[in-house]
Amino acid sequence: MSVFNTLLNAAKTKTCVRFIYEGKERLCCPHVIGSSPGRGEMMLAYQYGGSTSKGSIPTVSPDWKCFQISLIKNLEELPNDRWHYAPTKGNPQTCVKQVDYRVEN
Repeated sequence: MSVFNTLLNAAKTKTCVRFIYEGKERLCCPHVIGSSPGRGEMMLAYQYGGSTSKGSIPTVSPDWKCFQISLIKNLEELPNDRWHYAPTKGNPQTCVKQVDYRVEN
């Protein structure tokens, strides 16, 4: 199964995922899957663990992150992890322009 389809399935089943992105391990819940012109396939996810460019979580607060799917490596589903979500504070997402799937919370 492709990375895109694995993430799409994870979003549809509310399954957490782990992967490497820009050399850092990420633990995320995929919420919006689709594409954006000039960037290709994209995912908006709530990152609840692992590391970011700013440091490790929980040192850095869990937060919404935008990921270019072509840069995701070593993807695996984490069916035993608890699904995470947080309000977007009224800010509409701009990561995924053409939405294929959005989790309804």
